[in-house]
Amino acid sequence: MKDIVNKRSFPRRKLDLEFDLIITGSTVPAVVTDFSLDGMGILIKGKSDIDTQILDLKIRDINLDATGKIIWKREMFSGLRVGMYKIGPLEGMLGYYRLSDIVLGIQRTRKTGVLNIKAEQWKKKIFFKDGEMVFSSSDQEQEQLGAMLLASDRISSRQYQNTLSLAKETGKSQGAVLVEMRYLTPQELVQAVHQRVEAVIMNLCNVEDAAFSFREEALPRNEIVILKLNTNDLLYRGSRKTEHIDAFRNRYLRHHTSVAVSSEAGSILDRLVLETRDKEILTLINRKTSLAEILSVSPLTEEDTLRSVYALFNSQLLELEADRAEEKSEEQESAREEKTFDSEISDKIDKLYREHKTLGYQGVLGLLPGATSAEIKRAYHALAKEYHPDRYLLMQSGESREKLNVIFAYINEAYRELSRTGSVSQTPQASAHQKEPPATNNKTMAQEKYRQGRESLGNQDYENAMTFLGQAVYLDQSVSDYYYFYGIALLRNKKIKEAEASIRKALNLSPYNADYFAELGHIYLRLGFMTRAKNTFDKALKIDPSHARAADGMKNILAVQSD
Repeated sequence: MKDIVNKRSFPRRKLDLEFDLIITGSTVPAVVTDFSLDGMGILIKGKSDIDTQILDLKIRDINLDATGKIIWKREMFSGLRVGMYKIGPLEGMLGYYRLSDIVLGIQRTRKTGVLNIKAEQWKKKIFFKDGEMVFSSSDQEQEQLGAMLLASDRISSRQYQNTLSLAKETGKSQGAVLVEMRYLTPQELVQAVHQRVEAVIMNLCNVEDAAFSFREEALPRNEIVILKLNTNDLLYRGSRKTEHIDAFRNRYLRHHTSVAVSSEAGSILDRLVLETRDKEILTLINRKTSLAEILSVSPLTEEDTLRSVYALFNSQLLELEADRAEEKSEEQESAREEKTFDSEISDKIDKLYREHKTLGYQGVLGLLPGATSAEIKRAYHALAKEYHPDRYLLMQSGESREKLNVIFAYINEAYRELSRTGSVSQTPQASAHQKEPPATNNKTMAQEKYRQGRESLGNQDYENAMTFLGQAVYLDQSVSDYYYFYGIALLRNKKIKEAEASIRKALNLSPYNADYFAELGHIYLRLGFMTRAKNTFDKALKIDPSHARAADGMKNILAVQSD
């Protein structure tokens, strides 16, 4: 089966599947040429025309039993080609329709309603408002709020059992009882509900043996909480956990599938926080690139590369295709537009790169003398968003990306300096010898940012430390200490979850560093994850049995457990 995304509401897959079509009681040989959740293309062999506009479609190979209305037809040498719109509810099996395709179609059509998904052992629901996911539910025990809090060590087994019993007795939700018993604060409950809703959706990304149906209807406001969810990010993160890499490999690698950046990638990138390895894979794709070529040049293992491509595919950043001949003219036009767009952006980057030192801190942010702190902050956020290098991962010019790194670092430097002085008058000008070459060495820049970050940490200037070390990480993602000390700076700024993620990245680069494990263990202690903290301290002490900070952490755990 060949996958292709086009401009229809629901992404359409190419297919070459023969079946018997029944027309007015007679069986006629036919071929499904492409299909989606709400329509399909069929070639009816040996026919030049048919009288009916309505066809009964019973196709066992794709588990389809539906009624279709012909919306166009075209006579061909081999028969009659027809395009059909399926009448009735949007339903099917996840083995034949990707969850990301279903979600994208609902998103494009801005539908409000409920997607019901049912397997033999469970039922789940995803609620949509104006095309965006806003809530989910599940009847699986391990996906209930209390069970997930227990599994993540945020409540004890005794607290879980007590609140579960009280919830059954009073008819209240277990979450409400947890707050009433002061096991959770209201803010912690909201966060836990949000995480549970996200987990249910992400777990569905790898389900293939389940029936689904979507119904447009008003949402049951008394049963759900309307949450702001990032649809593409959930599809991306859920797909990264796939257990179906072998099936993905067999399906696409052997068919010489080519990979292309989707036409919607620009807007989707703004809504995603990609892992470093996935950014690397994305930069390998130039127009059309075969999957085999990507595997041959990827710095990752074959499995990790396929996992990245799979996640980028399901988040709608990439398209996998084997044959797009019928859309050739559209593709060529798209390529021309993309080339023009790249040229315009490159010119804009070149101009600011040439002028940023001359403009100085005030000029680069577009500020007038006497600008207030709020105006400085507002100007910084707008410019940092516009010139953030992650927005231009798809840009073909490596030189332009290097210039972006310089510009982005200078924008951050301008904001830090103007915020510190509270003035826009101190705007250093550049002399001729200050101009930097286009391909400024990122590693050298990163080393300087790291030095400034460590110095700020030593001076307890934690906000600037976070800025400098964050820039070091961005400029050079190969140094574990950059991630580690960035994590420390995040921790000092009370960004605990971000600190955990950064130190885990440090451990990915340096998996036998006892200091990293010890600090991560203390983060888990602060989060209340006792089991996870104990396991992490154990790892640190196995590497260095005399590690004082890990030993202190273990003592704290033993003291809590003995109380």
